[in-house]
Amino acid sequence: MGFACLLEEDPIQAAEAMIASGRALDAARALQARLKAGRGGLLARLTLVKALMATGDAQAALDEAREAVSLNPQVAVAVLALGEALLAADALPTAIAELQRALRLDPELTRARELIALAWLKAGEADKALEQLRGLENPPPGMISACEAIKNATRSDPGYVRHLFDQFS
Repeated sequence: MGFACLLEEDPIQAAEAMIASGRALDAARALQARLKAGRGGLLARLTLVKALMATGDAQAALDEAREAVSLNPQVAVAVLALGEALLAADALPTAIAELQRALRLDPELTRARELIALAWLKAGEADKALEQLRGLENPPPGMISACEAIKNATRSDPGYVRHLFDQFS
């Protein structure tokens, strides 16, 4: 059975399989066609965001995630997708705000807490990242040690300072 046939039977499962097999661009195109034809909902949009991020097209993923949130503003997983796309685009302050909003909508959303920790870590805010990680039963491997390394560093990494300045200027 080909992917085209699977897309007709279960488009989300087929798209996920394409993404997993390294065919994220094919999945994105198929999902875009479904959505354009009016045959997709929130799950199709969220899977499209995932496919676009897998292709490395952060801007297209961000555009789709914004659309998903505009259509579903009170759905935590939609807000989570937007936060993740913002994080991929290195829009750290906005990503943190959206991920925090996702957590307010669904306090049990572990992925949001992991991504907030990652965003704080990318921003060089080890204490804030550790605060998020403490709320997790199983923190992602290596994140706590990365936080500790930042805390023990004698001065900020020049790349971090440049990035932080760019974000807030």
